[in-house]
Amino acid sequence: MNGNRVLWIVIALVVALLAAAAVYRTVANQSREADAGERVEIVLRFVSTRAREKGADKDNPAEALGGERGPTSTGHCRVSSIPIPITEALAKRANFYVPTRDRDITAVDPFAAEAFWEELESTAAADPDKPIVLFVHGYFYGFERVCLRGAGLQQALGDRGHLVMFTWPSDGNPAGYVSDQADVEWSVPQLADVIRELEQRFGPERIRLVAHSLGTRGMLYALERILLEGGSGPFASQLVLLAPDFDAGTFLANLPLVDPVVGDITVYASDNDRPLEISEELHGQPRLGQGGENRTVAQGFETVDVSNLGRYQYSGHEYFHYHPVASADLVQLLVSGERAADRPHTVPHALGELTYWTLSEPD
Repeated sequence: MNGNRVLWIVIALVVALLAAAAVYRTVANQSREADAGERVEIVLRFVSTRAREKGADKDNPAEALGGERGPTSTGHCRVSSIPIPITEALAKRANFYVPTRDRDITAVDPFAAEAFWEELESTAAADPDKPIVLFVHGYFYGFERVCLRGAGLQQALGDRGHLVMFTWPSDGNPAGYVSDQADVEWSVPQLADVIRELEQRFGPERIRLVAHSLGTRGMLYALERILLEGGSGPFASQLVLLAPDFDAGTFLANLPLVDPVVGDITVYASDNDRPLEISEELHGQPRLGQGGENRTVAQGFETVDVSNLGRYQYSGHEYFHYHPVASADLVQLLVSGERAADRPHTVPHALGELTYWTLSEPD
């Protein structure tokens, strides 16, 4: 291809992206003005092993915590969520992700650890049937992204559950995979402490453990650490692994250790997951979160393959956040604890004597 033509194509793409960003900012600003009455504030609880960001802009709460290792801290992240009416109709018809809400961090409130746990206990005591969901994020998650994604999940849960985000010091840098892997492993003792704290305060039947992507490594290692330190389960009623970036063979080998300490185990997988394709090439072995031919199915856990929902969003790695069917299935699992056979969007498939599940679009 002619060099000048390539240059003009690149320039055109940059201009198009800048124009799209300008349109989005305009729409978001219009939403803030027109829909101030529909503004929702979401309070996200977090436990963090991130250091406080040195020299951070005090007027920008998104910079409160950085990517360096630090002492364990607790707090609330307050996020404002506003609908974008102009995109809502398009989102219902499109077969790709269209944002329908604009979210911004408005404040980060630090809490002393005991005050944090007492506040959660007081809130959760009002309805002892509501689950407590501990979520461990994956690679390439800066603190701002943690708060915004967490707020989206808490908003999806609504008043049916209480979310706590465990945020380890990911650099929020796509080139930081190796350092992120080291940092999530460094955070394992602190994560194990949080799991123990939740189990002791609320009992295992209320606890749902959820990990995304590289966060699976931290979650599984934390459970194994508790066992090695003499703990006896169960510690939670559910363990949910979303797009887990973890060696599939290692997971199967270690399953006898994990199975006794949690109730039901669910693995969400996809054949459209680009980051896991890259991770497979990097590690030389299939990842637990891959679907299709690399799908992992065995006794002791349920596999939900979301491949037939398509990529929907460019990476295909956060379908639980972007795709409404995957999000709805996850929320129902967390709230009700129902097995795949009892949830409305799941379709069974036989694989020899085993069964795995796919998700279907609503009629």
